[in-house]
Amino acid sequence: MFNSLRLFLLVEFRVDNARLSGAIPSELARCTALKSFSVGNNRMTGTLPVDLEELEELEELNIWSTGISGTFPSGICDHGYGKVVTTHIEFPGCTCCTVLDNNGEMVP
Repeated sequence: MFNSLRLFLLVEFRVDNARLSGAIPSELARCTALKSFSVGNNRMTGTLPVDLEELEELEELNIWSTGISGTFPSGICDHGYGKVVTTHIEFPGCTCCTVLDNNGEMVP
């Protein structure tokens, strides 16, 4: 799926509302310059790959209104400041998650 020779160049990946399905590949962790990853409102499955903890530049992870579930990789919140993770479900232990409802509104 990904061309590993150029992955390190990817800074932003946004495919909200694109009718995508399937799992987020662990190869995404090869995108070492990635700052923003957004797959909101798609039919994603599976869990977040633990390898995403390696993305030290990641500032935004948008997984709201997807089918992603399971344990949230705790290391994702460990890098840098101002990280925003938006999701449709609450991930216990996520210190940087903001939970949104199906309309994209923040859940108190």
